[in-house]
Amino acid sequence: MSVSRAWECRAALVLNLMALGLLATTATAQGGKGAFETFASAQAARKSLAASFRQSYVSATLGEEIVEEGRLFFAAPGRLRLDYRRPDKKVFLVEPDGTTLSYVPADAAAWRSRLPAEAWHLELLRGRDDLADRFIVRDLAPDGSGRSRLELLPRGEDAGGVQRLELELDADHRRLKSILVTDELGNRSRLEFLRWKENPKLPDSTFRLRLPRGVILRDSGEGS
Repeated sequence: MSVSRAWECRAALVLNLMALGLLATTATAQGGKGAFETFASAQAARKSLAASFRQSYVSATLGEEIVEEGRLFFAAPGRLRLDYRRPDKKVFLVEPDGTTLSYVPADAAAWRSRLPAEAWHLELLRGRDDLADRFIVRDLAPDGSGRSRLELLPRGEDAGGVQRLELELDADHRRLKSILVTDELGNRSRLEFLRWKENPKLPDSTFRLRLPRGVILRDSGEGS
């Protein structure tokens, strides 16, 4: 598998995390004024955002930690861009129809693929599904900083391999500070967010991939 294809697989996991937590704009408030209800209301009003992120991934098998940093951009309904800046530069784009584009400059190749139309995490990204319908939400004890934490457990088997989600919220419960995901194999992926900008004006060019001359755009399934 090429560097681009291997990275595309990991980027698809990041999309899953984004759809589940950060971009689940249709999370339903269940009544009351708890952390989840406040978070759900804020999500429903959020039409675009820009933020920095730090991602760490730990393999249950190898125990190796991979740490990457970058910027993300989102615009409803369902447009997402991830710009990885450290340690390697990479770009990952998602369109509302499920088309994904990934580009690794060091590999001089870009890949295009399509998420299944019925994929539930894509429906969340589009704002057509409800986080509370997919997961049981439980309050956890605050951490040492006093921040609120939520545990999300799948209601059914169709959870895209996700076993558990843990969301850490800021003091007013409106923004995510981090998401910790554990999959069915015990792999753990954590996303931490910094420097949020809510509802910024993002031009269409933000969600276009401009490739340098000589870079080949391949459809997933081509090559090895």
